[in-house]
This record gives sequence, C-alpha cells and structure tokens, in this order.
Amino acid sequence: MEEEKKGEFHKIKKIICPNCGNLCLTKANKCIKCGEPLHFEINSK
Repeated sequence: MEEEKKGEFHKIKKIICPNCGNLCLTKANKCIKCGEPLHFEINSK
C-alpha cells in the first residue's frame, strides 16, 4: 500500500521553482523551500 502512494506522487503535476529549483506542486502558490511565488502574471499590452 505504501508503494502505491509513492507511485501516485509521481503522477501529480509539479513545477520547478524559478528561484531555488525546488520541485513543487502546481497547486502551490509559494515554494515550500524558499517561499518565493510560483505563479506569475503575464502583462499583455
């Protein structure tokens, strides 16, 4: 059962923090390692 949970973690979408390179969940607003915001707003003109 524990192995199933480990396998499920790899299926979750993740992004790399642009500040420290830590692997974070896409749903996170801030990096759990450095605290920097993970999602950026794109300004369109």
